[in-house]
Amino acid sequence: MSIAGRNTFTWTLMLFLPLVLVIPSESKGTKLYYMNDYCQSIISLQREAIRLDLFRGGSPYAGFGCNMSVHAMLVSVNGLVTTFRRMDTASSVFGTCTDTSSKLDIYDGPYYRTGLSLTGIYGLCGKYVPKKSYHTYSSYMTFGFKTGSSSYQSFEAIITPYHEGQCFKDEYKCNNGYCVASSLRCDGYNNCGDNSDEKNCKFLLTIGAIVGIVVGCVAFIAIIIGFVICCCCCPWCFSCEYQSI
Repeated sequence: MSIAGRNTFTWTLMLFLPLVLVIPSESKGTKLYYMNDYCQSIISLQREAIRLDLFRGGSPYAGFGCNMSVHAMLVSVNGLVTTFRRMDTASSVFGTCTDTSSKLDIYDGPYYRTGLSLTGIYGLCGKYVPKKSYHTYSSYMTFGFKTGSSSYQSFEAIITPYHEGQCFKDEYKCNNGYCVASSLRCDGYNNCGDNSDEKNCKFLLTIGAIVGIVVGCVAFIAIIIGFVICCCCCPWCFSCEYQSI
């Protein structure tokens, strides 16, 4: 290929490459919130799930305490379901949280310590990741955390709005009867509470992935067509004849 031919191909790529780079994505991922950013505050959701971690920028200081709430705003939502991916707090004694333990308490309702406790009188502590899920039957879930003697404290919770009954077209029906947003299907997080939204995901493509593949193929074909047209029809391009370099 001649120098002119190489230059033409370069200009063609520059013309059509942006089509490849703007492939749409259905989801930007599950947003991460830090509990210490929202002490005495409320995080409001619609149908999206969130990730909740304890402390931005490391571990909380000794004596740290914080309570905050998550609120599902949609009328159609029955409640919130929370599952855990990580739990790493001060060690418990024989599996029981004590007054000196760091612990996390969860309540059904908008108020700390006055709502229905979902984690019992001892709360959650230690390094054991809870296998069970925690469900509210109101549109609020309240979290309270206090530090103990350990210097490192962390957890990661997945909080998802749900409703029962008949699911809408853009929702996924969990095995436990909950309806969650279909965009949460096969996202790597247990949004249903029973992990049924993460089953049989190996060959499942989301709408965003399918659109991305289609747009990518169209962009690639456009590049080839553009190169052929430029090669054979434009007087300022190199001709289709073989030329020595």
